[in-house]
This record gives sequence, structure tokens and C-alpha cells, in this order.
Amino acid sequence: MRIDRYGSADLNLYQKQMETKKVTKSNSQQDKIEISERAKQLQRANVLGQERQEKVQKIKHQIETGTYNIDPKDIAKSMIEFYRKQ
Repeated sequence: MRIDRYGSADLNLYQKQMETKKVTKSNSQQDKIEISERAKQLQRANVLGQERQEKVQKIKHQIETGTYNIDPKDIAKSMIEFYRKQ
């Protein structure tokens, strides 16, 4: 059995559409990019996240070297304030 090109092999379905639509650009229109407020907040949060990571790395280093000091009174005070708010 032999199948040759049948009818639509050389037919470009979109060719007619492309010929009828000619894209013209006007010089007066310019592209604009606007960043939403939510995106701006996420960018700021990313900066805060990096600062937090730096702080965590600093504390990890202090713990590993044995130079991290804990004040038990500050911890107790924070715990009391936390449970009073609940």
C-alpha cells in the first residue's frame, strides 16, 4: 500500500489568516510594566528573609563555637508575656 500526499500536504492553515492580518505598530504606544503592591511586599519580605537567614547563621555559628549566651531571665519573661496574651 502506498500513500502519497493527499490534498492538504502543502496547505498552511494559518497562511490565509496571516495574510489578512498585517501587524502594524504605532510609534506612539510603548510597553509598560507595572509591579503590583503585593509583588512589592514579596520583594521586601525576601529582603527580610535574607536578613533573618544571616541572623540564624550567626547564631548557629555562635552555638557551634560555644560563644552563644542565653539569659534565663529574658526567656522566662518572654514565656510569661506569651502566655498572658493567650
